[in-house]
Amino acid sequence: MQGGKDHAASRYIYTRLANVTRLIFHADDDKVLQYLDDEGQSIEPKWYCPILPTVLVNGADGIGTGWSTSVPNYNPRDIIRNLRKMLRGEAMENMVPWYRGFRGSILVNEKEPGRYDVVGCIEKKNETTLVISELPVKTWTQSYKEWLEEQMPQEGKKSEEGGATSLIQDFREFHTENTVHFEVTLTPEKMKECEAAGFEKSFKMKSSVCTTNMVLFDAEGKIAKYNSALDILQEFCKLRRSVYVTRKAYLVSKLTREKEILSNKARFILMVVKGELELRKRKKADLLKDLQKHGFKMMSELDAILEDSGKTANSAEAASAAKAKEDSGEPEAEAEKTDYDYLLGMNLWSLTFEKVEELKQQFEVKKQELEVLQKTTIEMMWDRDLEALLKGLDEIDALEEEEAEQTASFIDGRRKKDASRAASKPVAKKAAPKAATDESGKADKALLKRPLQEGGSVDLVDVAKTTWGAGAPPARKNPEAPAPPRGSEPVDLTAPAPKARRTAAARGALQELPQTPAPAPAPPEDAAGLLSRLLNRTATSIDTPKPAVPALDLTRSSLSSNFSTLGGSEDLFSYLGSSSSSSNKPFNALDFGAPPGIAATDSVVIEDDAAESKPKAKAKGRAKAAVVDDDDDGEGRASKRRKA
Repeated sequence: MQGGKDHAASRYIYTRLANVTRLIFHADDDKVLQYLDDEGQSIEPKWYCPILPTVLVNGADGIGTGWSTSVPNYNPRDIIRNLRKMLRGEAMENMVPWYRGFRGSILVNEKEPGRYDVVGCIEKKNETTLVISELPVKTWTQSYKEWLEEQMPQEGKKSEEGGATSLIQDFREFHTENTVHFEVTLTPEKMKECEAAGFEKSFKMKSSVCTTNMVLFDAEGKIAKYNSALDILQEFCKLRRSVYVTRKAYLVSKLTREKEILSNKARFILMVVKGELELRKRKKADLLKDLQKHGFKMMSELDAILEDSGKTANSAEAASAAKAKEDSGEPEAEAEKTDYDYLLGMNLWSLTFEKVEELKQQFEVKKQELEVLQKTTIEMMWDRDLEALLKGLDEIDALEEEEAEQTASFIDGRRKKDASRAASKPVAKKAAPKAATDESGKADKALLKRPLQEGGSVDLVDVAKTTWGAGAPPARKNPEAPAPPRGSEPVDLTAPAPKARRTAAARGALQELPQTPAPAPAPPEDAAGLLSRLLNRTATSIDTPKPAVPALDLTRSSLSSNFSTLGGSEDLFSYLGSSSSSSNKPFNALDFGAPPGIAATDSVVIEDDAAESKPKAKAKGRAKAAVVDDDDDGEGRASKRRKA
């Protein structure tokens, strides 16, 4: 009625899964899908894989960030017919958009390729009445009713000549939940004008559907634009066939596991009955070893049959664990208590003759099922699923037809006898669609008589499509010319201080490398740079250092590493003083010139820190100071430096 805007109506409160859903999404595919993981919990699959492309059945229409798409609906029977042709090695036929319950016509636009004209149903009842029984696709009843109200006479809406400008005089509604029925009343003059111009044009009974903007995500997660519905169908066939291959491998593994379990149970019971295997008054460890000795498979080995198919949830973890055991060289683990629970957990009634015969029969049944499955081709499995889906669609059509007849009989019962005869006429109009259905049924029967072609779904032409995006994350590749690790190249100490900074990881890498002599850097004009320049001059001014005492390494990496082993600034100066005292010539900072901003004749006054802690009144003029000049001895200078 309103195109989905009435989704909160009470009739939508009760919803349920349709019976045909499990025919589209087969239960055997549940175990072969790629399930996602959310914080350790298994959730829905990455994508479901139906037996036919549901995007062509349901259609798609919407916009996204930078993209838009418009995919019309198609008849699922036409899609199934094309799939069956493909399975038999025949070419697919072009499909025309189809909408369930639409009684109008959808025609190919001859002027513009990829466009279809959608026309509703309108007919002339008499000289002043028109009957509208179907609206164009995506034209809703409520919006069309509002448009009809605008075409009715309104106060003050007159033409310059004084005549009425309204298109219609009145209209009445006879809708149901599934059908549309307007009866429009016009003047004889307007009826002639509309008939000359065309009823479809005058009453907006024509729209269009395009297939030139079908943009979808493909299986790799890339945005792809398809040229036709057949391109979508052909690409789907390739993907669906790979899922069938995986499904068959899983079913073979499953039947093999069940067959082995039945075989082990039957053999176990026979050995116990014949006395070849004693269970009474034995330790569990000895019993488990005896079962292994007789060749009974453990449950972990039986589960590994499913894991080998590669589609169980824990297959990757089990494979990695088995590989780790092999690499470790550990001996084969003994059987656990739970590995033979499927044998030892059977009740005493299982030791009877009837139970053994039952297990043998079940074993033969599983063996036959396995043989039949191994001989079944992918095309046979797919065709069987499509046949089941067709039967489900026939049941839905029969149910809806029965409900429509009950509704019609209820409406006819409320009308007069003369009106009930007129109401029976629409039932006769269904003869033509029924004949068309019979013709398509005959074509389907003729198609089924043709044999399936093994591998027919493989010989598909490449789909012409345009893709964008990277899709799945690309695999990591080793670079062709790997860059050397940080810190392997020599450190350039001549670079400016801000650019020569290194992180803690880089400094750690530099400490491991042999230090190479490098020219002294130009010190920056700050306190830290001044200290670094003075210390570097001290290291280079040593004339003949003693072999037992290595020269002080003042590179940035070694300085930081040496400083990290000290307790603070006082230990640092003590360490520098002890290193410089090992040389022949005592250290004198003024040998290298005055610091920046101080004249050469000026002196440097070093105040005692203890004097600063005294009150200002007493400390004024009493601060212990020492004037350091070129004639001071090394001992006095070292003590004053420690005080500073």
